Amino acid sequence: MEIVPVLDVMRGEVVHAVAGDRSRYGPVRDSVLVSSSDPCVLLERVCEMGFKRVYIADLDAIMHNIVTVDKIVRHAHTLGLEVLVDAGRAGLARADEPNVTYVIGTEYLRPDELQQVTGRALSLDMDGVHVRTLEGHLHYRSVLSILTRHRPRLVIMLRLDLVGTGRGLDDLTVRVIEDLERALPETEILYGGGVRGVEDLIALARLHVRGVLVATALHRGSIVSPVLCVEK
Repeated sequence: MEIVPVLDVMRGEVVHAVAGDRSRYGPVRDSVLVSSSDPCVLLERVCEMGFKRVYIADLDAIMHNIVTVDKIVRHAHTLGLEVLVDAGRAGLARADEPNVTYVIGTEYLRPDELQQVTGRALSLDMDGVHVRTLEGHLHYRSVLSILTRHRPRLVIMLRLDLVGTGRGLDDLTVRVIEDLERALPETEILYGGGVRGVEDLIALARLHVRGVLVATALHRGSIVSPVLCVEK
């Protein structure tokens, strides 16, 4: 299973996400990886560590429709990294490029716009059992019923209520992953939110998740490897 470092970028800095409450996000501090919140410095470090793919969330684009990470994405590309990038609604109009995949987040889509994710990468932006959309929260099963008709090629199950908390997996996470895999058997499933360390990674691997997005656990040093091999 692949480990995918996360860079949440706001106003040009890598920030520490706190349970999806962006008013509380601040520059990364006390990281065992880097002494700077410069995204390019962090990209260079994870590249040195052997990671092959990164996820970059442009929070300015997601919240304010102002894309700020194009230069950072280009730097990742020059390092040979594959990039998953959420550039907000701008990503809807952008075609994927070699080694750059635009992730479309439910939080800035109307439910009727979910049909536009056919064959694309989708971030399922969740608060508990509900999925954030531009028109409010929907139960995740309602969204799944739409996605079975308009199938994305990749889904990131993102528990926004858990990111940065280190709380680990809960029963809801397991249930949603299992439902996703039943509904979308050909879709690559990634997970992000609250991962504490190797024990959580093992549990996710046994759920057949293809990759896990991590940030806090990397900066704390509880996860250091780009790949986890687990016996079935």
